[in-house]
Amino acid sequence: MKKLKFKEEQRFSRFEIYALLLFFIIGLTYRFVENLLVNGLQMDSTSVSVIGFIVLLAGSLWYLWNLKLEISVNKKGLKYQFGSWNAEPKRIKWEDIEEYRFVESTQPANWSGWNVQFQNEERQVSLCGRNGVQIVTKDGEKLFIGSRKLDVLREKIKNHLAPSE
Repeated sequence: MKKLKFKEEQRFSRFEIYALLLFFIIGLTYRFVENLLVNGLQMDSTSVSVIGFIVLLAGSLWYLWNLKLEISVNKKGLKYQFGSWNAEPKRIKWEDIEEYRFVESTQPANWSGWNVQFQNEERQVSLCGRNGVQIVTKDGEKLFIGSRKLDVLREKIKNHLAPSE
């Protein structure tokens, strides 16, 4: 049995996004019900569009609520699972890591948008901004795994790998 050294579970925790989605869902539902029941309007293409938009917003809310990142470190390697309820876990063995470095951004840098990168070869798996470990595997895959417990993750990874920072 694998002895677990570190485990972290992150959830999407931007409550202002949840509040905004709920505000639009409740507002659209209220106006739809008011127009249909109180004003006596008939179902038409606009009503169907409003229903579709409410369903789209509710689906987005459900997806964000179920979005999570799980990271675990054991003696064989690093495992992460990113996505909703049906995401496949990915494993990186210690011997497959060619180089790694730890990235820590300040909170204002995360808010500023300077961390937004387009056309990057790196696959980013994070729910906490640009704090985490950047890994390059021996087959050339570049990966960034975000962590809210970066100090503990740093210690556990360095116990298994020689530092290459």
